[in-house]
Parts: sequence; structure tokens; C-alpha cells
Amino acid sequence: MHLAEYRENPHAWVKLWKHHAAQPEADQINETARRTGQTWLDRYGRKISSEWFFSKVLQILNEAPEIYQQQTA
Repeated sequence: MHLAEYRENPHAWVKLWKHHAAQPEADQINETARRTGQTWLDRYGRKISSEWFFSKVLQILNEAPEIYQQQTA
């Protein structure tokens, strides 16, 4: 979907793998998983990276919920 209204919002653009802007979100995922005793974290070396999908999606939800809502609609 290409909407001119989102052209100026970088959260509507493709996320590059090597981009580390979602580090706070990765930290949040890691801390929550550790605190709640999630065993799946072991499969990923006990650490989710800011380069990975889940961190980037959480960043979009936190910083641009209107974009997140468009992607889930």
C-alpha cells in the first residue's frame, strides 16, 4: 500500500536489518522475557537483537501507533 499521507513518516518505510534504533525495544523484550522466565529466549542466545523483526515492530507501535494500526488492519 502506498499512501502519500505516510510519505514523510520513516516508520512507514522498509526497516533495514542493520539499523539499531529499536535497541530500547529489544532491551524491553529481553528484560520482560527474563523477568517472566521465558524459556524461548534460550533459543536465541538469551538475547533478542534490535536488528530483528520483533524489536522493530515494537518500535513502530511505540513511536508511530498510527502506522502500526495500518499494518495490522
